[in-house]
Formats: sequence, C-alpha cells, structure tokens
Amino acid sequence: MPLDMAAIRRCKPRREDVEILVHFAESAVIKILSSRNHQDIEDVLAETVVTFFRDGVLEMAQLRNEEHTKRLFRRIAKFKAYDFLRREARRHEDAYGDPPELPADLESPFFKEWAEEIRLALGLPADADLEALLNALIEAAELEGLEPELLKHHITGRMTQRKFAERYGMRPGSVGALVRKVLKKLRRIGLGG
Repeated sequence: MPLDMAAIRRCKPRREDVEILVHFAESAVIKILSSRNHQDIEDVLAETVVTFFRDGVLEMAQLRNEEHTKRLFRRIAKFKAYDFLRREARRHEDAYGDPPELPADLESPFFKEWAEEIRLALGLPADADLEALLNALIEAAELEGLEPELLKHHITGRMTQRKFAERYGMRPGSVGALVRKVLKKLRRIGLGG
C-alpha cells in the first residue's frame, strides 16, 4: 500500500502510513540497538514518529516522493537510536564516573560491520583487535592533536561532547567542529559514510 503523501505533508498520517514508515526504519534501529531489549527499540521508533510528525521536521523537509519520505524517516530513526546509546553511556558515566568500555558490545552486528569495514579499507588482518583498529584509523586518517582522543572517546560513543569538552578544557561547541573535522578525514580514506 502506498503512503498517503498528502496526509503526511499535513502531519495527519493514516495509521497505515505510520506502520509503513516504522517497518521501513525498524531494521536499521534493531541493527544499532542489537543488544538492547525490545522495549528500547519500540521507544526509539515511537520517539521518531513524534519527531517526524510533531516536532516540525515535515515543515522543514521538502518531501519529494514516497521513497524520499521513507529514507528521511529511517535517517531520523538512526539518529534517535544513536542518541539513545549516547544517553545510556552518559547515565553510566554519571553513575560510575568513567565511560563504559569501548565499544559497549563487541559482539553486536553493528560493531562487527564497523570493524570489518575498517579492516577491509585499511588492509588489516581479520584478527586485528579494537586497539589495532583504532591505531590504524588514527594513522591512516592522519589524526593529530586531540583528534585521536576524540575518535577513541566521543565518536565511538564512550563520552559525550560535554564530558569531552570538560576533560580537555574545550567549549562544547568546539567539540562539534572537531567531530566534523575528524569525520571529514575519515571520509577521505573511504570510511565514515
């Protein structure tokens, strides 16, 4: 059944439209939150629906067609899933003082896919451990200054921008600019999307 684009643009989707969009995004969210319980996945998808239809996203977005609408919804769902993981890491850090071990779940499909992408791109052996992966990334992307620490702690989900800024005496806004710089360097070597 196709989406009712007119109803979606009015922010009054049919129940079927919401179900289609949630189904389209669900696999991406499950992949990111693979080790979490089903309720966490449902919460992230529900938060995505609220953001998509009530928080002004559709007013800003110029929806071209059904496929564009589905991809936008899935992208927002993925951001919400990563936000969930960051909030979880922040709660752990606030409760215990240190960020959780990196990454939280070495057996997750997301981590395995990420590690395999790095191994293939950099020609590393299949048995390369996390430390070897990160060191190879730092060298290949020519990260310098605080960039290696940012890769190890913030981008990999161990530390929030706020905590990173506090630890290294930076303004939180400066951390965002540094994240973009690191991601740009990773994209130059074929990683980071």
